[in-house]
Amino acid sequence: MKLKSFGDSVFRQTNQTILYSILNTVLSILFFGIAARNSTVTFFGSQIVLISAAGALSGMLDFGSTFYHLREMSASRLSALQVSDAFITRTICIAFSSLILFPVGIIIGYRNTLILLFLVNLQMLLQFMTIPIRARGNTSILAQSLMVERLFSLVILLITIKLFSNPPIGIIIAFGCCASISFIIIRIWRLHIRLVKFTRSLHNPWKNVLLLGSTQILSQIQQLDLNLLASLTSNAVAAQYAAVSRWTSSIGVFSDAFSQSIVPVVSRANMSDTERRGVKKSLFWLYVSICSSIMIAVFSEKIVLIILGSKYVDSAGILRVLAIAGIATTITQPMSTYLLSKGLNTKVFATLSLGVMIQIVMICIYHKEFGAYSAAFGYFLGQATAATLLAVHLINYRNFSKNRNVVNFED
Repeated sequence: MKLKSFGDSVFRQTNQTILYSILNTVLSILFFGIAARNSTVTFFGSQIVLISAAGALSGMLDFGSTFYHLREMSASRLSALQVSDAFITRTICIAFSSLILFPVGIIIGYRNTLILLFLVNLQMLLQFMTIPIRARGNTSILAQSLMVERLFSLVILLITIKLFSNPPIGIIIAFGCCASISFIIIRIWRLHIRLVKFTRSLHNPWKNVLLLGSTQILSQIQQLDLNLLASLTSNAVAAQYAAVSRWTSSIGVFSDAFSQSIVPVVSRANMSDTERRGVKKSLFWLYVSICSSIMIAVFSEKIVLIILGSKYVDSAGILRVLAIAGIATTITQPMSTYLLSKGLNTKVFATLSLGVMIQIVMICIYHKEFGAYSAAFGYFLGQATAATLLAVHLINYRNFSKNRNVVNFED
């Protein structure tokens, strides 16, 4: 695949993605800030737990298939037809599974079963639909679709606040996902990409993804820290953590944009000089992300009071810990993405496993003594450990590549 097939350069795509991601961060802060101010702490906590569960479940069911097909399509090891077959097969399987899980949820008395399954199906549909766009290197389109989702959700939130004392955040985000999917479909059509090509055979979307899937499940288990905290304590305690953890994850917009932009490039065996320079220039945004984390940690109390109000003042300390942890996350994300793109699945899986175990153990042991802080400290220690070990793996891979005369972007 030639460079021109990716459209713009890596550096330009990263800049565009970051611009939209910053706007998305602002919209996300506004959304959750307004929702928190216009809801009771307990109800807000229960809604965030629902959204967190939907995201984790969709990631687990995806089981690394999206990243695998993106990597293989970018490297021209899978054709668009094979990816299309996998898309159709996975959509059928998830829809059938939802039909089975719905009555189960009703039987066990879970009131939000329908909303949960609806969110899961929408998110999984959106994940796989982005593959052909990401494989072409048009990552800024994904950020644009997210902006459409956030804007649509924010407008609906403002409307429902007038109608309900506690706005149904889960339903609102589901509508936002629908808007994002519609946007992606329009852009795919304009790019003349045939997302679905009907064939007589079905392609197993989870083939050859065992380690990738295991790694993704770990990352989703990590997102269940909120659910675990809520089950061990209460929705009120979980809300103090969720009030800042939901939008402080946006601190990583710079590293996330960088990681998305490099996947189609580093998945291939060799890079051109132009691509390598683009990747190196884009490293600038990782430094910006680190500086942003430091600023948020310093001014955490003022930020919480301005955005969330005085009833969430206890979340200021949690925000400070999460912001410091964001420095480690900024380093961890691009390193793990690069190593996965190079096929070092086992090393990444083992490293992230250790990081997640540390976080879960911290919550289980210290939830009574530290409450919501147990999740924040667990996240910090887990990310710091993962960043250290991934750096070691990256250095070893670099030395190994030099010995084999393989040119890589970190050289």
